[in-house]
Amino acid sequence: MWVSTCLGLLKIGATQTETFSSTDTGVGSNNANTICAVGNGVWLGTSNGVSRYENGTWTPLTSAEAGMSLSGTNMIKTDAEGKIWIACNAGVICYDQGQFTAYPEVPNAKDFAFGAGGEVWVARGELSLLQGGTWTHFNAGNSGLDTSLAKTLALDQNQVLWIGTGFPQCKLYSFDGANWNCFTPQNSPLEGLSISAIYVDEDNTKWIGSRYLTRYNEEGFPVAIDEQYTPIISQARLYPNPFTSKLNLSFDKSSAGAGNLQIYNLRGQKVWEKDLTHLPKGECTITWDGKDISGFKCAPGIYLIRMQEAGNRRTYKVLKF
Repeated sequence: MWVSTCLGLLKIGATQTETFSSTDTGVGSNNANTICAVGNGVWLGTSNGVSRYENGTWTPLTSAEAGMSLSGTNMIKTDAEGKIWIACNAGVICYDQGQFTAYPEVPNAKDFAFGAGGEVWVARGELSLLQGGTWTHFNAGNSGLDTSLAKTLALDQNQVLWIGTGFPQCKLYSFDGANWNCFTPQNSPLEGLSISAIYVDEDNTKWIGSRYLTRYNEEGFPVAIDEQYTPIISQARLYPNPFTSKLNLSFDKSSAGAGNLQIYNLRGQKVWEKDLTHLPKGECTITWDGKDISGFKCAPGIYLIRMQEAGNRRTYKVLKF
């Protein structure tokens, strides 16, 4: 895990923590605007430029190498194809298989969102779209945006684009390719403050970061907040917890339908899974032997167990010695 502070970076591993200052990274600034995981390393973006960490070594990215000034790097993200995109004051840079491509036609870039068809959205005050090698620009004059202060983006699972804007407009927009919607304090719980981040989770819930955190799901939240909700899978009983070699999971399955169980480590890697579809309705017990999918013994630590049936989900935490 990488943590940005005003004094530098922390790299928190399983057994030790390392610190890195601007002297180590070579970019002359301790304040990270963005950190992006790339392979087994990270790319760091600051107001002074970009540096890359791999195999214990920092390598600053030069403007000559990138084809553009890297001053004011605001965001670094990777798309589904593994391309690395850098948003900075001078424009946008794409790194693909050893080659850099600079796009100076989109200056003051702040954030990206990547569509399922390979299209790239850029928030830069205005909104820009790269599709098929061609840029299209959206502003208050040719779209449903009535402001040019777009600063953060996210595409949801229906490929609807969500756009957060900064002060003083501080509005949230959605665009489905044809229709624009605008959310303000008058028609939503938003507080009318600058929107700095939007995240879409696996349930298609939109999490909007401003002064407060707001969530929105047009189809209703999958996690219950009222007394009418009854989970499909009842509260499971996990024992022993902590465990050393075997963990038992007992639960009441409400139907003979499809279901599954997945176990993840704290890196988000799936280590084991079990299909629950064949289990009958009623009380069931399964056992995890503490080994991964390949049959190797999992390391001691905390594991997350996700049980799902008919679209409803419960997550549990266990400790393995």
